[in-house]
Amino acid sequence: MTDSNQLHARITAGTPSILLVDDDANILDTAKDILEEAQYVITTASNGAQAIQQLDQNEFNVVVVDFQLPDATGLELARKVRERNDHTCVILMTGHASLEMAVKAIQEAVYDYLIKPVDPSQLKRTIEKAIEKQRLTLENKQLVKDLQQTNEAISRLDSLKSKMLTVLSHDLRTPLSSIRGYSELLKSGVKGRMTEAQKKMIEITIQEADHLNGLIGDLLDLANIDAGRLNLDLRPMPFNEVIDKALPRVKLVSEMKELPIETVLEASLPVVQVDVSRMVQVISNLLRSALKHGTRGGKIVVQATEKGTMVELKISHGGQGFNAEQLKSLFVSSKAPGEPNGSMDGLRIGLAIAREIVLAHGGDIGVESRGTEQGSTFWIKLPIMRQEALNVV
Repeated sequence: MTDSNQLHARITAGTPSILLVDDDANILDTAKDILEEAQYVITTASNGAQAIQQLDQNEFNVVVVDFQLPDATGLELARKVRERNDHTCVILMTGHASLEMAVKAIQEAVYDYLIKPVDPSQLKRTIEKAIEKQRLTLENKQLVKDLQQTNEAISRLDSLKSKMLTVLSHDLRTPLSSIRGYSELLKSGVKGRMTEAQKKMIEITIQEADHLNGLIGDLLDLANIDAGRLNLDLRPMPFNEVIDKALPRVKLVSEMKELPIETVLEASLPVVQVDVSRMVQVISNLLRSALKHGTRGGKIVVQATEKGTMVELKISHGGQGFNAEQLKSLFVSSKAPGEPNGSMDGLRIGLAIAREIVLAHGGDIGVESRGTEQGSTFWIKLPIMRQEALNVV
């Protein structure tokens, strides 16, 4: 196989190497003089055996060969070139052009063929085009190689990230379990009676431990989503019940921030087919975001209505909102250009996970905001389970 780096280096230096093969000494000398003036490095051979010897010893950008040699044909030599040098271009010279020869030349991957007597300017143009084709081929090959190496590096990093997240989640969840367990023990009164204020502090500790456990779960979910491993355990449930399961998760935070949650729900919302734990995770995360960015003294409004074939949930607050640039990248895990590190990273990761979960349910998710201090409304739309599907269940 050809040393492609060496061939490309010669092209870049402006000194490509050419092998001329012809049993006519006058043609060889003339062609050599013409091409050396163009700064090509020229080697000559008068028969097939000499040409093969040169091919075994050297690398050539282009081989220009006569069709009829004393000991071989130009097509046979072209085959030998291709066997040894897969990037070397072969140009055939012949005094008897025909359709049959053209077909055979194509079959042997000959770049072009010229009719004798060959015009010097035509010879130079043909070689220039062959070398340009070779340059593009070699550069494309290098780009593909670089891309493969980059992909392999990304794959290794993804694997390392997944392993790190698995270890990290285990190492964090173990002490969290102890924190939560001892907090529950204190709350029960087994170790002594507690004041109401102390009980409140313990409840907050338990809830924050659950929140931190949820954040660890978010990181693992993000890794699974990146790896295409988001699995859902779907079952039918009235949408009211899904919302009811999410609200208690943020009750203490709502009380601490003095930011009440007002629910405006239709009396009987339709049945949706959901992974209950994941959809509760999505809704509670959106509620936590609203509580975090809402204004003390205001309120969070949760609305749910049936709209055609979908059920729509809206979570609104009148506090911190988002500008137009932030809205564009809010549901992707990476930060927007120019945005300071950490300012919205946690929110964005949670929203990226929420988006994937909602889309996996066949739904949609979005946000509306009039500006940074104009509040925001997150919404989720989920398909209603059809009656015939409910009858099957």
